[in-house]
Amino acid sequence: MPPSLPSSQPASAPLPPSPSPSEAQQTLADYAVLQARVDSFFAAVLARHPTALHCQAGCHGCCQAGLSVSAIEAAAIRGYLQALPPAEQDRLRAHVQRRAGHTKAASQSTRDDPCALLDDDGRCAIYPARPLVCRSQGLPLVYAATLIPAQALRFVAQDGRAVVCCPLNFAADSARDSAAPAVTPQATDLLDAERVDLLLAVLNRRFASQMGQDPTHAAQRTPLAALVPAVSDPDVPVAPTEDGPLF
Repeated sequence: MPPSLPSSQPASAPLPPSPSPSEAQQTLADYAVLQARVDSFFAAVLARHPTALHCQAGCHGCCQAGLSVSAIEAAAIRGYLQALPPAEQDRLRAHVQRRAGHTKAASQSTRDDPCALLDDDGRCAIYPARPLVCRSQGLPLVYAATLIPAQALRFVAQDGRAVVCCPLNFAADSARDSAAPAVTPQATDLLDAERVDLLLAVLNRRFASQMGQDPTHAAQRTPLAALVPAVSDPDVPVAPTEDGPLF
């Protein structure tokens, strides 16, 4: 039998895997676990130092305009917004549009402007779904020393890394009891912000891939205020209510 000849047709390239909504749902669940871990860390620090943390409802100095979120955070927030009653969605949409109109009338947004998702009492309108950057604000955050300008440095960790923190927290004038001395955060009070950012980046890249998005899309960010007017997006999975494993 003569040997078979190679086909003149080029071999077909393997098809890329189809987007998997169920896998994307699991990644959203993993993101919810990361949120819960940051919340638990914050609660533990607050329990150890109840007079050193000034964070409370209505304290919104760090809630500034222009905040943007990654694709996975945007999907989780959309899921939260979609679950709100229609009347609440309408009220929030009108509030954001009113804030946007005020900003335009004042020329343009600056970092001193409040976040569009703050209500009139200075409370977060999406507090249960707020992004990780909002959940970690107020804590002593650890970064590589080379990433932090000298004027932002609050403390130095034992390993030499830089610690930044809200100036109201872990300061003498932040104590609820005026007789209480200022508290210096210890190693167990320091949140490794670079590690949290890395975990978020891994989850976000995985989520973008599962949604069939190209790698460059994973780096794109969405302004928080832009999520409210369009809360009905059937192509974005809603975050599940049950927690799953982180990885």
